[in-house]
Amino acid sequence: MREWAFITAWNPGSRRLALEANEARQAELVGIIRERGWRHFEGSGIPARGDWQAEASVLVLGISQGEAADLGRRFGQNAIVTGRCGGAAVLVYCG
Repeated sequence: MREWAFITAWNPGSRRLALEANEARQAELVGIIRERGWRHFEGSGIPARGDWQAEASVLVLGISQGEAADLGRRFGQNAIVTGRCGGAAVLVYCG
């Protein structure tokens, strides 16, 4: 489990959705992660900008960069963050 990814299903394409829509999308993402048996921890992505809200996110352990990017694309994300234990985090574009 040396690989990991930080992923959200919120606000696809950086378009703000209603809270209920974001929560439903995030529940679907977490469901997929559970089905695939990846160890995960739920958290939040905290924005640097004050005009954007924190987004529910998931730290997924044991997921490859390719699998993580596929999930990002499935949920319309512009990018995700991946990495390997002991290495630097990498911003991976999903488009």
